[in-house]
Amino acid sequence: SPHRYLQWGLFLFVGLSALAAAIRYTYARRRPYGYRGWGDASVLLFFGYVALLGTYYLHTQYISWVSIVAATGVGLGAVAVLNINNLRDMASDKKAHKRTIALRLGAKGARRYHRLLCMGCVLGLVGTRSAIPVPLNEWDYVVAVCCLFFGLSAVQIRPNASSQRLTATLRRLSIALFALTTAMAFAMT
Repeated sequence: SPHRYLQWGLFLFVGLSALAAAIRYTYARRRPYGYRGWGDASVLLFFGYVALLGTYYLHTQYISWVSIVAATGVGLGAVAVLNINNLRDMASDKKAHKRTIALRLGAKGARRYHRLLCMGCVLGLVGTRSAIPVPLNEWDYVVAVCCLFFGLSAVQIRPNASSQRLTATLRRLSIALFALTTAMAFAMT
């Protein structure tokens, strides 16, 4: 049917847009947008809204307010991972003339920003889970532990943390985000 072709065309367009955005993030010839402070918005858009809402729509044929809250939580978690990376790389990014949000905010502001991102991620996902009328199951314990880790991560970023410590935090936060999103998917089924 024509409606089906329109849907597939839209998904193809969104997929190609995501691919183009990934390439333009760092590999564009003239001033990639990742160097101009747009990386955070791009990660929120593509790792949060496009990924989650696209998948949700593909399966349900509609978008709900709960899926938007979930996409916001997941997207903010992904931005928190990027922010830790940018906080760790502030000195090298400054030399490379990158203008990341972390550089624009400074180390103290980037740590505050990280707290807001982690809190937004946890609130978005806890709000999503509480709005879904599915009985609690074993996956909810994994969600709770991961949310606790994001909460702890928000307060553990110390002033003048070493690059090695931030790298370890980055690794743990990435794993926690993967576990959190996976557990949320299983908890809501």
